Amino acid sequence: MNKDDYEFAFFAGEKYYISSVVGIIVSIIFPLFLIASIQGHDSEHNLGSSSSYSYSSASAEKGSVEGFLIFFAIIASVIIITLIVRSMNAEKDSKYPILAGTAEEMVFRLSNGNVHFLEWEIIDSISHKQVVDYDEDGGSSTSHYICPKTKKGEVFEISISKLDENYSDIQQVLHKYHSEISLIDF
Repeated sequence: MNKDDYEFAFFAGEKYYISSVVGIIVSIIFPLFLIASIQGHDSEHNLGSSSSYSYSSASAEKGSVEGFLIFFAIIASVIIITLIVRSMNAEKDSKYPILAGTAEEMVFRLSNGNVHFLEWEIIDSISHKQVVDYDEDGGSSTSHYICPKTKKGEVFEISISKLDENYSDIQQVLHKYHSEISLIDF
């Protein structure tokens, strides 16, 4: 589909790419911080101790555990970086926006990568859904979705977390181009 065919289109924004780069930086810094803290801890112990056999044996066991931790941290970081880079490349290379509309149909991409095309006349309503997830520490994160519902009752959840625009921006665009569709919970 040609980008000129879209009445409106929402692609992943700067906020998505910036948060991905921050994730990569943290994944690089974590193993380096772990290595530096272990080496700093070892040098403190070596300064004030005598070189006895029991210390050497305990130090060797401790060194193998520390080596395993460093190895595990590096492997985990490489996996995380690989997943983030793949996600960024998939987003950049995608020929379809996260949410768009032509004169005839609504085009959107779900979180699993599947692209759907819905003709405007089969869409009954479009709603905004907000999901709050709580973690063990008492913190929370909020996810926003745009949910088109067809006249047959099918409901799709389009995550807008990668967009710089928020749900009220999307509501204004939908109202501008397709005021015949009822917008719920915006």
